[in-house]
Amino acid sequence: MASVLERLAALVGAGVAPVRAWTHVAEAIDPAVPPDAGSSASPGGSRRRAGPTADVVRIVAEKVALGTPVPEALRAASTGRAWRVTGAAWAVAAEAGAPMAPFLSALAASLSTSARTHREIESSLAGPVATTRLVTALPIVAALGGAMSGLGTLSALVTPAGLTCVAAAILLLVVAHRWSAALVRRARRDDAEAGLALDLIAIGLAGGGSTTRARRLAREGCEWFELEFADASALALLELARVSGAPPADLLRYEARRIRADAAAAAARRAAALGTWLMLPLGLCTLPAFLLLAVAPVLLALLASTTS
Repeated sequence: MASVLERLAALVGAGVAPVRAWTHVAEAIDPAVPPDAGSSASPGGSRRRAGPTADVVRIVAEKVALGTPVPEALRAASTGRAWRVTGAAWAVAAEAGAPMAPFLSALAASLSTSARTHREIESSLAGPVATTRLVTALPIVAALGGAMSGLGTLSALVTPAGLTCVAAAILLLVVAHRWSAALVRRARRDDAEAGLALDLIAIGLAGGGSTTRARRLAREGCEWFELEFADASALALLELARVSGAPPADLLRYEARRIRADAAAAAARRAAALGTWLMLPLGLCTLPAFLLLAVAPVLLALLASTTS
């Protein structure tokens, strides 16, 4: 997606109209299929997909070629958060009369940084996630091993006490799975909206409008694309710019970059701490489930053999 925005910035900056720019970018993604052909197809007639980003670009190109404004086309083509951020920024730039190329380049740089951070987080999450899956499967493997060992654990599991152990173990495994999944989702939380309100206000100011109009356009853009609008820090920066005479757009952009850097650092910390937090569901849920499915049936079988 960052590559798409960089190409759009280059074309628009060279004077190409946005309609033609989207068409050229769509053709460059898959030269064999024109944008108005819908989903791509192979020569044999089978459908061939080039990826979700390429699909969104083609849909936007088709709609823009038919006269649909770019923000409306982006809103209809994708529900992805990064695309919605792009649509909100494009809507503000169009309404404010701001130049498109600079904000497209800034968005591309921001997405490149986010993608790099996301790859680093996924790499750090690979170990804890794999460990969680392996340990979660151990109780089931242990139960199957006990049933095949000839110790009578299978018959012990069909007794009332054994069925209670099985039900409790299943409940614990479900809780462990959902708990672990929630921790992983929290570590993977997307911060694509970090600093967005400041960037949108800066775009509105780049068109030469007042701060009041820029804030209104930024709020409307966020509301239209269902994005969070947090401009508390923007008010203080705009006041600082008024008192000091500094360019308000520059102050807003600098602060937005700092907020995004802080969000990336927080995401890296969450990923690093995930391995420790995953010990809670493993120790409190998975280990007891292992005991209920592996150890308890053996004890029940031994108890049944001594009493018979």
